[in-house]
Amino acid sequence: MTEPLAFRKENQNILDGRPEEIWLVAKGSDPESLELFLKAYGQIRIRQRSGYLAIASESEEKTLDIAHIREKCLEEVFQDFSAFVKPRTLVIPETIIVPVLMKLSPGIYYFEQFIEKVSLSQLQPAKQWLKHYFENLCGVDVLSSVLGFIHFDHNASQAAKALFMHRNTLNYRLDLFIRKSGLDIRHFYGSYVLYLLFHS
Repeated sequence: MTEPLAFRKENQNILDGRPEEIWLVAKGSDPESLELFLKAYGQIRIRQRSGYLAIASESEEKTLDIAHIREKCLEEVFQDFSAFVKPRTLVIPETIIVPVLMKLSPGIYYFEQFIEKVSLSQLQPAKQWLKHYFENLCGVDVLSSVLGFIHFDHNASQAAKALFMHRNTLNYRLDLFIRKSGLDIRHFYGSYVLYLLFHS
C-alpha cells in the first residue's frame, strides 16, 4: 500500500487548479449504460478507469450537480451508482477508494461521509490509510491537539489546559488542521467522523 505522505508528494504538482473530480462505480448489471448516459448528458469530461469512471466538469467555473445526474440516470437508464466527490486538495490512490465504493450502497459520498462509512464498516486498509493520511498531513502533535479538542467537547480552554498549551496555540493548530485537511472539526459532523476514525 502506498504511504499517504509519499503519494501526496509524488502528486503535489496536480493539486492546484484542477477541477473537482467525482469517481463513480456502477451498481447494476450494465455499467456501459452509465458511461453512455454520461456522454449524452454533456458538459462532462469522462475518463474510463479500471472498475470505475472519473468524471469532472468541462468548465472550471462550474461544478457538477451529481445529485441531479444520479436522479436523471435512474430515470433514463435505470442505472444507479456509488459516487465519491473527491476534494481538490485530496490526493488518494484509487486502490483505497474503489474497493470501498464497490462495497457501499448506492449514493453520493463526500469526504466526511466516506470517512464515516469506512470507520463504521471497519474497512481496515482504507481506515489505516486515512489514519496515516491525517497523521502525515499535519503531524502527530497537531492531530493529538485536535483529538484533545474533540475529547473536551470543543471547549478550547479545557482542552488547552489538559494539553498543557496556550489556548492561542491550540486555536492555531485547529485552524492549521482545518486548512490542510478540509475537515471542519469545529463543527459536530467533522469532529464526529475524525473521532470515529481514530476511536472505533
